[in-house]
Amino acid sequence: MLKNNYNQEQKQSTKQQGNDLATQLMAEIKQDEANFIKDGYNEFKHLDENENVTQEFKQLQDQNIVERSGSTFFLTENIYHQITNIFKVETQYEIQVHSPEVVKSKLGLKKHVEFTVQLANLKENKVWTVKRRYKSFKFLETILKNDWPGIYIPPLPERAMDNITADNLLNTTYSGLSGSYSLQKIDERCRHFEYFLIKIMDNRLLAESQVVQTFLTMPNLKHLLKYLKNYKMMDMKQIVDKYTSIFSIFRTLPMTEEIKTKYVAFSKWTRRVKLRLMKMNQIAKRLKQNFNEGYNALNNFKDKFLIGYMEKFLEYDDASQMYPALKDDFKPEVFDEICDLMQNELYDVLSLENAFDDINN
Repeated sequence: MLKNNYNQEQKQSTKQQGNDLATQLMAEIKQDEANFIKDGYNEFKHLDENENVTQEFKQLQDQNIVERSGSTFFLTENIYHQITNIFKVETQYEIQVHSPEVVKSKLGLKKHVEFTVQLANLKENKVWTVKRRYKSFKFLETILKNDWPGIYIPPLPERAMDNITADNLLNTTYSGLSGSYSLQKIDERCRHFEYFLIKIMDNRLLAESQVVQTFLTMPNLKHLLKYLKNYKMMDMKQIVDKYTSIFSIFRTLPMTEEIKTKYVAFSKWTRRVKLRLMKMNQIAKRLKQNFNEGYNALNNFKDKFLIGYMEKFLEYDDASQMYPALKDDFKPEVFDEICDLMQNELYDVLSLENAFDDINN
């Protein structure tokens, strides 16, 4: 009886000490994270003071080279037009999206909405008419945003934002079926798609790309969806090589002394920004290492540390017998919750690190 009471007291004492240790460990991890953030801020502040990044940006603004909106910088309208005029579309297109209709599957169990897309090449007097659905537009948007970073791709409306589905489209003058729905909302969806395609066709790089040409001319919708779904998007190296080739056209253009001066100033500033990003990347790597160490420590605590900690108070055989029951009663969900939280934080840090690697490479 005395031995049972002793074991029970030892169990409660060890459990409490283990929980206290876990709480202390979590507090140390949070403090380490706070220290890394503080160190990062101090490094950025020190970098700004020594590299004069902010001051140089102000000079670029004064020279009418760049502008700023929040945390984003971009070329001024004057410089921007000098670049975009080179890629202006020579061929004039007329685009219309109209006549949405409900299409049922062969078994009639599923249905979706298809829109008629009409593209007219005014220069060659040619017209293409194809059927497209929301999914195909969304595929195209994703591909273009990946393959053409830095070029404005108009956002598509969310699929459920205006509640346009096959079920509530029934009974419109477009579909010829029974039911009722606001024609105004349907027209708005058509105008959204029209604007999306018009802005794409205004840029020669996008308009002449294979994926856009295929989207506008492939007659079979099922074949198009398969093509878009299996489309292999460019990696970062391919994108850089593509842009390097595209912008080589500037070497053949006359460069005035004014443009050259502005280009050199902007180039120097971007190199300093790259140095800043490299510093941020180093901090992200250190933060990732810290999360990894804390995550591994928590995972090892239950199975490796706990039984060794118990041996300080009990014989090994007694500790081994008590360990399974104590482990089950040791609130493992607390450790699991902490581990999950740290793992999610680690994913964010890894994404940040990968983004910096892409920029610096």
